[in-house]
Amino acid sequence: LGSQRAMLERPELASTYEVRDVAPSILLFGNVGVVQARETPTLALREMVDRVGADALCVHMNPAQEVVQPEGDRDFRGGVETMARLARDLGKPVVAKETGCGISPRTARRLYEAGIRHVDVSGSGGTSWVAVEMKRARGTKRGLGELLREWGIPTAAAVAFAHRAGMQTVVATGGIQTGLDIARAIALGATIGGMARPILQALDASGPRGVREVLERVELELRAVMLLVGAPNLEALRAVPRLLSPELDRWLMLGPTAGR
Repeated sequence: LGSQRAMLERPELASTYEVRDVAPSILLFGNVGVVQARETPTLALREMVDRVGADALCVHMNPAQEVVQPEGDRDFRGGVETMARLARDLGKPVVAKETGCGISPRTARRLYEAGIRHVDVSGSGGTSWVAVEMKRARGTKRGLGELLREWGIPTAAAVAFAHRAGMQTVVATGGIQTGLDIARAIALGATIGGMARPILQALDASGPRGVREVLERVELELRAVMLLVGAPNLEALRAVPRLLSPELDRWLMLGPTAGR
């Protein structure tokens, strides 16, 4: 789901998030910003998750977007403590989610130590929410957006960092467009891959039929890559030999204290 901040602030909007009646069997994640989660009692967040029938709660971290956003949050203190509280008390899986800037080794380790076992790395290379906010901003904020629009850790590196930290689930998002992209992410330690732009473009161009065709293409591509590297299943794909680009190799030399 999109951010449920509006639902927290205006409970009458809850019905706009309720999709279980049309998609009863999908894996559904609730979604709230870490700043809003910090200010909201755990019970209220659990009720928000239950109200929409979500299987888990994504808690998104988006400081780069917020500092460019005209009305964005500025105080991000207490984020790790909030993650720890929810991991301990929510009673539903908690997914720490970035929003286009990736997750550093240090952040991945701190999340793990806080009890988080599931992350969506949302690395750079896909949609830049800094650039989106830059379009809305004026004056110095617009200049800040222009400066930081490419800020972030590439998805491939963020996946490897999260995997190294011991995460149980690593969702690879951020610029994923093909089955080959997903295969590469899984080989680096991802559990699953996610994409948005190709799906939305197909929906806009051809409706549900176009979406189905994109998903079938991605599955075919992933299966073909697995065949070519001799991986009968995803676990075997994670163990295949890897040839890293010089740039990615440099990223992966970062230690656990690097980054935010």
